[in-house]
Amino acid sequence: MKRILTAGFCCMAVTVFFTGCSSLMGSMEVDVDAIQSSAASEVMTNESGENRLGITDEKKKTPDYFETNMTEKFKDLKGKAAFRIKDGHSAKPEDIESFQIADLRDGDTFVYGYTTLVAEGDDAGKPVHCGAFYNYQTEELHVFHEKIFSRDEEDEESFFLQLCDSTGDIFVYDNGHAWLYDSAGTREKFHADVEGFVRKQFQDVFSVSVDHAVTDGQNRIYLEVSIEKEAVEVPEGDEVSIHQETIDKEQIAEESEDLDGEVEGKVESRILVYEFRWINSGMDQVNEAFEDQKKAWISMTEGKEFTEEPDPYEDWEKAVAAHPDWWGAAYLGGMGDIRVYQWKEEPDFQKEDGITDFLSTPGSYVNFRDVKEDWILEGLFIPLENKYSELFGKTETFRYYNPQTIEREYTIVWEETVTNGDETSVVEHSETRTQTLGKINNKRYAPLQNAYVESYWAMDPKKAVSLGKCVGGEIQCTGEDEKVRWIQPGGDLKDTPYKVTENIQAGAFTDEGNVYYVEFGLDFMAVRLDESHGGDGDAPDEAHGGDGDARPEVIPYRELAGAYEQGDSAHDAILQKKLEEDLPEVDSVYGSDYYTDDQVLHARLNLNTALAVELAAKGGGGVCELVQGGSEKGYLLTSQEKGLVYYAPASGRSAVLEGGSWFRSWKNGENWISVGFLKGDASYSGSDLAFARVYEYNLSELCNDGMKTALENIKKAEEEAAIREAEEASRAEETRGQEVEEQETVQDPLDRWNEEFKEKYEATYPAE
Repeated sequence: MKRILTAGFCCMAVTVFFTGCSSLMGSMEVDVDAIQSSAASEVMTNESGENRLGITDEKKKTPDYFETNMTEKFKDLKGKAAFRIKDGHSAKPEDIESFQIADLRDGDTFVYGYTTLVAEGDDAGKPVHCGAFYNYQTEELHVFHEKIFSRDEEDEESFFLQLCDSTGDIFVYDNGHAWLYDSAGTREKFHADVEGFVRKQFQDVFSVSVDHAVTDGQNRIYLEVSIEKEAVEVPEGDEVSIHQETIDKEQIAEESEDLDGEVEGKVESRILVYEFRWINSGMDQVNEAFEDQKKAWISMTEGKEFTEEPDPYEDWEKAVAAHPDWWGAAYLGGMGDIRVYQWKEEPDFQKEDGITDFLSTPGSYVNFRDVKEDWILEGLFIPLENKYSELFGKTETFRYYNPQTIEREYTIVWEETVTNGDETSVVEHSETRTQTLGKINNKRYAPLQNAYVESYWAMDPKKAVSLGKCVGGEIQCTGEDEKVRWIQPGGDLKDTPYKVTENIQAGAFTDEGNVYYVEFGLDFMAVRLDESHGGDGDAPDEAHGGDGDARPEVIPYRELAGAYEQGDSAHDAILQKKLEEDLPEVDSVYGSDYYTDDQVLHARLNLNTALAVELAAKGGGGVCELVQGGSEKGYLLTSQEKGLVYYAPASGRSAVLEGGSWFRSWKNGENWISVGFLKGDASYSGSDLAFARVYEYNLSELCNDGMKTALENIKKAEEEAAIREAEEASRAEETRGQEVEEQETVQDPLDRWNEEFKEKYEATYPAE
């Protein structure tokens, strides 16, 4: 089976299953059973290996937290469901393979797509791609896209969803086909097989996979593809487990470099563009035999004498019979007279290492002449704007035009009898006359019904090789030169002053009509107004804390509140120790979070200062610290690991506003909406998104209510502590009283012995 190799930036994802313990997702396999047994053994035995706690072998292994988490975490979820799986589609967590949110619309309707299995009917067990609207208030589900398919070739599977912000239409790219639905999801505005033609042009490579698909919302679709020119041999090897004694780090580094080199030589990325455009034109042709017909017609009288005027129409028919009409190369009138071409055989493009840029191979095509009436176009193309463009439509009846008038001279002779007296003579006359023949059309036009072109081309990889998101019809991209650009609706590239690196990626989001550029990596995120969209590059606008001289606002992940810390159990200690030994270059599996441009939004807080000061005075932390120095303006970060986190760049302060696993947030007027799961013992990952709940809140009220609750808890704790202290003091006083009383009533043992001895032997004492 062919493999899909996706070249791009990735990081090691960490899924926390329970406090302090993580499972690494990637090339490393964590042997949880080994950890559990090792942790239990170390805690329950002494240095000599003896069981010091008296626990049997059956109880040595710690509970299977992973299994418990997977089976219990979706039970009794609180809050309104954000999404719904269509009836007849499997809603089992193990069957849902992917889930993507396009956006939130109208404040209560999510636009999303998912991949799962058909649960019933003749297609049960087959995968299905589904796009839907779901109003979480009314619980109304509307499915606008549903495609059941079979997995014959894995490298052809792809599914992407996009809400066009300029029109509200929904773009779906599903296994090589593109759909555009209207904003209500009730009408299919466009459908095309994009990959059918593309894949035929990559028959000489090992594999082609579509990593991303984006539309400009008008007439273009951009595909980010990975082309595996030759099979990349990935060493299988033995999977690494964390109980392995040693790892040859130099060998791993060497093998990694070798693999990178092989991938670099055998895998290339390209952005392929598909464009659909209606054509309001027809096929024009010029009768290239007209001049020969004209000459033949003229020659029929040239140097000849006629006793009567020759018939111009009869002669013209003879000329046409001798020189039949020869209609020249077809071209599209009204479009700059673009020539129409026809492949000699199959489409043939110039290639390098099996990769084409959709430039036709010279000699593989000819001018198209054979235009017929009422004919469905096939195998034709035009070089529209110097791009390969397949032409489709149907011809109508010919319309002939461009009437020509032609002239010729002929000599007419006649005799005249002249009588002069008795003499009669015959006088011969000759006269050269001009004959005109008009309304001879030398051009014809075949109008096209429902004509359109499908254009294909590859972008220059130096300038565009990786796609970002679409904002207002412009698509962010990066090139091999690492520069960030915007693809304009017309296809032109707009330069920016920004660059990406191996560890820094580019993103963008909009807020209050402004476009913000985001760069993010493993350690930080930086936000600024996009200079290519009217920003000054370095200064945020005044509404978001800028003063005209401010630098990009940086969000350092490790300084954010709510960072996970290593647990203090034996299980945690052993896990951390093993990982540090085997993966010394990893700072900590409990370390930083990771954010993208979908997880950051500008936010503003209106905090109760008096409440915050009182809480801080009582030793409270978190939100109450945000009232200090410029913290009212900042960012809301939506985190699967830490919850909803607020960060204020001006003060460098942050706080966890709500714990839990959250995937994305939206502003909804003065309020906010987040989807995810409230805090609890369960751990959630991206694959759980289908079961997420909606959390509606006012950001400032959330903070103030949180401070109020924290203050009440502190006061309650103080009251309870005071009561406990009073009770303990009272008990202590009673205890001291009892001790004094006992001291007063308890007789010294020697005195008591003397008294008992005296009573017993007093009668035997000698008399005084």
